[in-house]
Amino acid sequence: MSRWIIILTLLLAVVGPRASAQTKSYAVAVLAPLYLDSAFDASGAYKLGKQSPRFAFSGLEFAEGARLALDTLQTGGARLQCTFYDIRSAAQAIPHLIETHQLDSVQLIIASVSGGDYQTLAAFARMRSIPFISATWPNEGGVTANPFVCVLNPTIFTHCETIYHFIRVNHPTHQILYIRKPGPMEDKLEGYFKQLNDNLLPIQTVMTSDTLSAATLLPYLDSNRYAVIVCGSLDDAFGISLVRACTALSDTYPMTLIGMPTWEGNRTLESPELKNMPYLYTSPFLNPDIDSGASFSLTQRFIALTRTKPGDMAFRGYESTYLFANLLLRYGNTLMSHAGDAWFQTYTPYLIKPVFLTPGSAVPDYFENKHVYVLRRQNGAVARLQ
Repeated sequence: MSRWIIILTLLLAVVGPRASAQTKSYAVAVLAPLYLDSAFDASGAYKLGKQSPRFAFSGLEFAEGARLALDTLQTGGARLQCTFYDIRSAAQAIPHLIETHQLDSVQLIIASVSGGDYQTLAAFARMRSIPFISATWPNEGGVTANPFVCVLNPTIFTHCETIYHFIRVNHPTHQILYIRKPGPMEDKLEGYFKQLNDNLLPIQTVMTSDTLSAATLLPYLDSNRYAVIVCGSLDDAFGISLVRACTALSDTYPMTLIGMPTWEGNRTLESPELKNMPYLYTSPFLNPDIDSGASFSLTQRFIALTRTKPGDMAFRGYESTYLFANLLLRYGNTLMSHAGDAWFQTYTPYLIKPVFLTPGSAVPDYFENKHVYVLRRQNGAVARLQ
């Protein structure tokens, strides 16, 4: 628990402006749900006793990663004025920040937000022509004609795009079964695949109930023909049922099972009865080993400050802040025209491209990281295929 008190104390000290010594500087705002008001009283004393603020873990790690990136740049003399905002504080909630004009003069917003907070920031970014980097939410939030928004965590459409192109390159002559259940999200996912395929590959849709069994798939399989089985639902229970069904059939029927990105965090798939079944899934991030050269410096600094190793969100905060703060320093107010530059990438090989939802449009609807890994997992071991 003490490690989280350390992180909270560090962030409590830096919420507000932190400027380099140079007179002329760029202003950067970093926003995340830190819940500092829930952890400290008005005098600054920690008020949760021996409890750890688990509700704040992801935001705290993100902000600490961002802080370390900015420290790295400022140590090198970078002209940056950095302000951290706790969006779960009443005084720093996003609507309040906008209403009180606290973000009007910044040149870059980097945020770990979702839902309404994301949409509010996106609208503000467009109105004020300020680059807004959405570092963690895998959704474009319905924004259109907004060339100031950059989504780093790819949307579900981009994941479907990656899966489809993987199948087209590696399994164009194999049987392709798309397994789904009824539901509006399932309709949307299937629509993506139909849009991508445009009748090029013979994809057969199998509609089934919320739960399925080996008997559901058996009529569609042939022991003399290789099958690619694609899960067409984000529902965890449905995915588990599909893995269980394929586990019972895979010894007799040759197959490749491809799941959705939500399978990455589904621990049930690592249970003794299911872990032997190999499956593919997509992920935009593949954290370097904490002992590797690529992450050694960040890991050691994070441990020195917090007495614990950095998690996923610490890497997300560090790499997004380091990349876009550097782009701001190099390109100033034309940053978004160079969002795809790879000069300052660290752990994730971002492939940032403009997205045009309307053919022929001259203005991007938003920018998005289109880089997605295809990973294979079996018995707890993960291998990168693409």
